[in-house]
Amino acid sequence: MKWEEMPDKARVWVYAADRFLSNEEVARIQDHASEFIDRWSAHGKSMAACSKVFHNLFLVIAADETQTLASGCSIDDSVRFVKRLGGEMNLDFFNRMLAQYEEGGEIRIKKMHEFWALRKSGIIDGGTIVFNNLVSSVEEFNNGWRTSFEKSWHQSMWD
Repeated sequence: MKWEEMPDKARVWVYAADRFLSNEEVARIQDHASEFIDRWSAHGKSMAACSKVFHNLFLVIAADETQTLASGCSIDDSVRFVKRLGGEMNLDFFNRMLAQYEEGGEIRIKKMHEFWALRKSGIIDGGTIVFNNLVSSVEEFNNGWRTSFEKSWHQSMWD
């Protein structure tokens, strides 16, 4: 399946790399991810799934669970795939101590303590666009992945 064909209720996993990827790295990731998706299954049934790299930074995997439910084992397989891919490419897709946001129309990556310092100084404010990598469906991804600080989970941590 292609990203554009995924239904709104399809399940989503967002993995943010710890650095921006070159176009060559994006192509390599997409090739490996396509190979993984082609053989990804749950209880012997193929997953109706896809992957896409956004902004040379975010690897997103989506699965249409109306066709095949993602089992614990299949989710574990996808996590192992992303970890292995990161290891092969010297990337960390699991560093939760990084924040991604937009400044001057460009995406920035900051260590969480730097991000909060920017918020405290007012450089990051309620209107700053942040990325909510906790979205869990295509619909949430399309409507709330890229959102203002004040509408994100970041705001609740700030209060």
